[in-house]
Amino acid sequence: MLYSQTRNTKGVFVRLTKSEITRIFTRNREDKVVSLIS
Repeated sequence: MLYSQTRNTKGVFVRLTKSEITRIFTRNREDKVVSLIS
């Protein structure tokens, strides 16, 4: 029980981290595009 709870928490953490990374990369790409246009 405790093991599965820990694994689930880890999975949620990894998912959050991946979405954070994706959001940062997307924001950086948009900034580069905006600077290229201007």
